[in-house]
Amino acid sequence: PPHDEPRRPAGGRRNISNLPAWMTQKDTKDGGAPPPAKKMRTDDATNKDDNASLQLHQIYPGTVQKIMDFGMVVVLSDRPKPEEGIVYNSHLSSQRNINKAAEAGFRRNQKVWVKVLSMSHGKLVLSAKDADQTTGRDLMPHRSLAAAATSTTE
Repeated sequence: PPHDEPRRPAGGRRNISNLPAWMTQKDTKDGGAPPPAKKMRTDDATNKDDNASLQLHQIYPGTVQKIMDFGMVVVLSDRPKPEEGIVYNSHLSSQRNINKAAEAGFRRNQKVWVKVLSMSHGKLVLSAKDADQTTGRDLMPHRSLAAAATSTTE
């Protein structure tokens, strides 16, 4: 063989992989065992306890913290740890022509009553139109009754 070419192992194939070096190196400290499986993302225990104390389809007092184009952020401040939730424009008012929180009459630092519509992935989705803003009474109790009926049948 000419002296210009590198020596190839028996069989004619080079021991070179198309994978990056870090993917082909064997871990010698644990005997080449595969890496541990990824752990599922879980919320910390304090967040679970706080969310557990909130109940779906219940009404809570809150304060408007921020008004944005797509809705408003409400802080449920009567909690041991204040919780933030979003009220989207579709849940601001029962009138169809209201497209922004300011048009519905909401202002920053205003006290409001909100209903919890969903709690998923640590996010609260709230509704201002489901709660009477003067008394805090549930204007749409059929939602909570329907949710209770579907959760018992599953």
